[in-house]
This record gives sequence, structure tokens and C-alpha cells, in this order.
Amino acid sequence: MRLELLYGEKALKNLRKSRVVIVGCGALGSRTAEALARLGVKLFLVDMDVVGKENLETQLYYKEDIGKPKASALANRLSQFTKVKAVVEELNQDTVRLLDRGLVVDGTDNFETRFLINDYCVKNNKAWVFGAVLRNQGMAALFKPTGPCYSCVFSMPKSFQTCDTVGVSNEAAAIVSSIQSSLAVKHLLGKRISQELIVIDLEKYSFEKIKMKKNRKCKPHSGKFEYLDKPVSEAIK
Repeated sequence: MRLELLYGEKALKNLRKSRVVIVGCGALGSRTAEALARLGVKLFLVDMDVVGKENLETQLYYKEDIGKPKASALANRLSQFTKVKAVVEELNQDTVRLLDRGLVVDGTDNFETRFLINDYCVKNNKAWVFGAVLRNQGMAALFKPTGPCYSCVFSMPKSFQTCDTVGVSNEAAAIVSSIQSSLAVKHLLGKRISQELIVIDLEKYSFEKIKMKKNRKCKPHSGKFEYLDKPVSEAIK
């Protein structure tokens, strides 16, 4: 009833017909999945990892889930709200067509996978929702087929930190996942979304929006899909 007051009956019906593919079911992916599931959005959860004891601190899992595939455990909990399919697979060049199943939402902690998602979405004119979180900072954006892409904004770092190496706060993950689910909902409902990178920093309590610009010389926009064309055996592990 409250959601109907907020979105309207027609919009809610449209959301319940929508499909979203969430790649990665960790701190961001599990939370974003829950938010969308409660709206009735049909979900495809893609993750090959299993639940570990350390995941209970920052991800949507419980003691009884330890040792189970994350995608399966999360699907089991969210199936009370909507239709959820668990895909216990690694997203790579051989499985990338899983992204055809709906709007793509990034819940990964891996640059290689994000560039692969971007290559596929640019080549196939698909929108996708990016999200990243580390320590008390995070960022999110919607990349649309007609606008700047992930490769226009980011380049592959020579070295990088992850949640496993430096940690992540529940608060930052909650905020970034909320922004991701909001961007996904607005896109599914056909609402206008400006091409901005949203950046949050809980150390400074800052919220910033940075205008993204399209770089027509970036590799995907030039028709060069190096991550999509790379053999699986050469992917960064």
C-alpha cells in the first residue's frame, strides 16, 4: 500500500514485470537484490562464491548459510517476495550472455568483470548500473547506451585494493546499494537520469555528483572490446 502511494499502481505493475541481473552477491549485490525483490522485480543472481563466516558482518547472510553458494542462499531468502533464479557461475567471456536476461546491476569487487560487463553492454546497447564501495567510501552511476561508458571514466589500475584487503563498512555499502537500486528503479520506469557519477565519503559526510563525459576514442566506443574478446584463460583472477 505504501509503495503504491509512492510509485502508483501502474508503475508498480511495470516493476513487477521487469527483470534485473545482479552480478555479484556480496555487500552491494545482496542489499540491492533485497531492495528490488521487495518491489517485485524478477531477479537473476550471478555469483560462484560461497558464504563464509566473514561475510556475515557485511552481507545479507546468516549462520545457516555458511558453505552455501551465495546466489542460492540469497535466492532462497528473497523468493518470498518475487521470482528469483540463482546462477552459480562466474561471469566471464563464456557466460557473459547471462547479461541478456535483464537490466544489469554490478555487485562485483573486480575491475576485470566490470570492464567485461561494460564491453558487452556497449556492444549490445544495454544499460547497466555500476557500484563500488571500499572502507567508508563508495560510488555509483547508470551507464546508458547513448552516453559515456565505464571505460570513458575509468581505466584499469596497475594495482588496487578490495574489500577483502582493506575492509568495507556496512554504512557505506547500505548507502551505495540504495543508490544503485534507486537508479535501477528509475531506469526501469523510464525516468530521466543525468549522466553523473555519484560519490559518497562517510569520513567527510560528503555527497558529490560528477558530470561524466563521453569519450568517443575509448576502446569500446571505437569498436574494440578487449575484455569481451579476451580468452577466459587470460582473465585476471
